[in-house]
Amino acid sequence: MPKMVTIAPESYRAMPWANGRGVTTEIARSPEGDSSFGWRVSVARVNEDGPFSELPGIDRILVVLEGSGIRLDVRGQSEGVVVAPLRPYSFSGDLETIGRLVDGPIRDFNVMTRRGVARARVMVVDRIGPAKLEVPGLALVYCASGAGTIASGLGSAVLGAGSTAIVSPTGGAITVEPAAERSVLLVVGIDVG
Repeated sequence: MPKMVTIAPESYRAMPWANGRGVTTEIARSPEGDSSFGWRVSVARVNEDGPFSELPGIDRILVVLEGSGIRLDVRGQSEGVVVAPLRPYSFSGDLETIGRLVDGPIRDFNVMTRRGVARARVMVVDRIGPAKLEVPGLALVYCASGAGTIASGLGSAVLGAGSTAIVSPTGGAITVEPAAERSVLLVVGIDVG
């Protein structure tokens, strides 16, 4: 059944990283409560250099929300990649990855999908004015800072900093709009199947 739900930050749950070196705050996952999720979205603070959890069969998208960025050194790649703020970066959880902070701690947004079960893409909306986006399947909109709105054929919602809306299924298009100059909305399109 099509629906739009909003999730307040108080409803998120903190959980340890798979490698035990930190804590992530889980926003949503499917199926809920299942350790072998099809997809999962979370935010985390990274305070020091170190290895990322190895997650075989998982594709990851990382977006730096706060801080100067992080350099990812991935086994088998000749050069590391610097992930700059608000620039989504996709990589495989299969490969050993070391994160090196560019200039101090960061806060990041993470999307994980199980290969063969779900696929995702992340769009950053940080300009004032409505943005109409084609999002087949499910859309998750996270308000990274400030405030914003989301509208679809299922209704509309106002999001404050840290809150989330999930539209399932979208019917193809949603409209999001940051409420002020420094507002940032992250739109995750998740295709299951």
